[in-house]
Formats: sequence, structure tokens, C-alpha cells
Amino acid sequence: MYNTVKIKIKGKNVTRFIQKINKNNIEIYNIDKINRNEIIIIINYNDLDKIKEVKTIYEIEIINYYGINKIKKQIKKHEILLFCLMIGLVLLIFLTHIIFKVEVIHNDPKLRNMMIKELSNYDIKPYKMVKTYEEIEQIKKHILNKYQNKIEWMEIERNGTKYIVRLEERIKTKEKKETENRNIVAKNNAVIMEIDAEAGDIVKKVGDYVKKGDIIISGSINLNEETKSLVSAKGKIYGEVWYQVTTKIPIHYYSKQKTNKKQNWYYLKIGNKNINLFHKSYKNSINKKQILLKNNIIPIMLIKEHQQEVKIKEKIYLDEEVTEEAYNQVKKEITKKLNQNEQILSIKKLKQTKKDSKIIVEFFISVKKDITSFAAIKEDLDVRDNKQLP
Repeated sequence: MYNTVKIKIKGKNVTRFIQKINKNNIEIYNIDKINRNEIIIIINYNDLDKIKEVKTIYEIEIINYYGINKIKKQIKKHEILLFCLMIGLVLLIFLTHIIFKVEVIHNDPKLRNMMIKELSNYDIKPYKMVKTYEEIEQIKKHILNKYQNKIEWMEIERNGTKYIVRLEERIKTKEKKETENRNIVAKNNAVIMEIDAEAGDIVKKVGDYVKKGDIIISGSINLNEETKSLVSAKGKIYGEVWYQVTTKIPIHYYSKQKTNKKQNWYYLKIGNKNINLFHKSYKNSINKKQILLKNNIIPIMLIKEHQQEVKIKEKIYLDEEVTEEAYNQVKKEITKKLNQNEQILSIKKLKQTKKDSKIIVEFFISVKKDITSFAAIKEDLDVRDNKQLP
């Protein structure tokens, strides 16, 4: 019953009054006869004035409203209370977006004071508005770049109306002066591809096969098959190294991929019910909740939820697609472990088997890799004597 009203009619022979209503084309949705002189009916709210015009000696009493008018009556009845609640909610939300304290956690008071001063340059200080997640990330990036020699890591966490800043100081390590006499040896079994020697005698050449531990650049300086002096061999060796890698591809693939969309979602939690305040939640997301306000007496909480949208990716691999996917995965993982001058030379599939819900693929991989390693030279008596010769 949309926008209707329930009324009670009192008077002698109310049945005659009902007939009169019908003659005036007033639609009656429901009739509940109490006795000969009292009856309750439900009519359209817009017909209420017509009823009053034809009531004559009959008494009309409004019992209840339905639909929009009921809502309007309730709002009007409690308008002062609702207004106060709305003002209180707006004030509450405003106050929860103001920072009242910034706490830097670190043992060094000088570093704490320096960081508090630096953060204030970005308006992260008491009685300022909170920053968005993106703004915090940018501030952290700027500070870490500015103090890269002092700060290894930092985190800015909001806890209600307080920011907690955690720091990890960069530990400066003095470079150890290399005084030990040494050879450069092979780190892996390999075929030598490049030799870049700065100090020492080269005893192997490009194209030679070496085993792990074989000397490539010697720290023993020889003359006429006699060791005249010992030095610390310096240089860089690159060789072709081989790996056998096994990877497993699930036949049914499921993953979550982050998008660039992020938002802060605010909602009131009353009991087990959530009331959204500003935004709509993403369909799929990674969420981090933070309680901004909680009442221990009334079961109500104001919650901020940082949402990172994700896309769900599902795929059932066909046999012909498995090799390509496995190849790409192996190449990606090996590439992550290579340095600037290292590279993958070749990837060849050895075999492919199926077990349970996974497909197992084995590859033979050839890599150009830094195989430089060091081994100390034990200085003997004859060499020490040779050093003292004029």
C-alpha cells in the first residue's frame, strides 16, 4: 500500500457513510468493521481531504500512515534528534580525519627529532588532516630518497587519530681493505666466455672448460718457473653455466592480479549490519581494515577499509599451451636472478609429464654467468725469501 492512510470513522450507521464515499469515487483498500457505529478503512492519502469534506456528522480519526507519508511524519516527529545525529556524525567523521599525535619509534633521539621535523614539512603533524594512502607512499619515497644514507626503511601507519612512524637506520659498513694474497677460481663448472684481469697471471683462456675451484687468474707471479711474488688477483670471469630446471603448471590456473585502482571505503557497523557511507566496494579486492571509532556500550563502529582492487584470472590450460607458459615462467624466474652483464643463452625442453592436476616440464638452460670466486694463497718460505732479494 503505497502512500495510504488508515482512518477510523465514528457515527450513526457508518454503512451509509461508506456508500457516500463510494459515490464520490473514493477507492477503499481495506474495511474493518468494529460495530454498527465504528469502522476502520484504508484509503489513498490524496483522498483524505475529500473524506473530510463529506464527513458531516461523522468523526474522522487518523490512526496510521503508510508509504512516503509515514516516513515524512516520522522524520518530522524526530527531526531535532535526526538533525543532532547528523551533525554529530559529520563532526565525528571530521574529527577522525584529524591527526592529534605523531609518534616516531626509534632508539636514537636525534633521528627521532630529525624525522618529526621532516614529517612536519609534509603536514604530518598534530592538528592536520590525514593523508591519503597515495600521499603517504609519495612522502615515504621522498624521505627515503633524501636520507638514503641514513634510513634503510620506514613505515607510516595510521592508528585512529595518531600516526606511528617506524624507522630502520642504515648501518654503514666500512669496506674491508683487501690485503690477502689470492687466486681467482671458478665458482661453477663452466666454459669460459670472458676474462677481464686487473692483477695476476691469466692461466686459462676463453673457450676452456673449468671445474669448480680451478684457478683462472693466479696470484702467484712466476718468472722462469719460479714464484717471485704473491699478489691479490683481481678481475672478473664470465662463463657458460648449465642448469636443469623443473617447473609445475596447474591444469586449472587461478590467480589474483592487482590493478591500479585503490580507495578508502568508510562504513558504519551496527551489530552485524554494515552501512556504506561514501563509496561502493570493489567486486574483488585485497582489504586492510582500521577501526576509527568504537563504542564499548553501543555495538557501533566506524571503520575505514583500504581496498586494492584485484582481477581474478582463471584459466584451464590445454596441452599445447603448457610448454609456452612453462617456458615463460622459467625465463622470468631465471632472469630475476641475473646481474646486469649476465644473460640467458638458451632454454630447451627435455620432457613433459602429467601428474595429478599438474603438468611437470623439465628444461635444460644455458646461462652466461659471473663465475668469479676467490681462494687464498698460502705464502711459503721460499716466496718470502724471494721478496727480500734486491
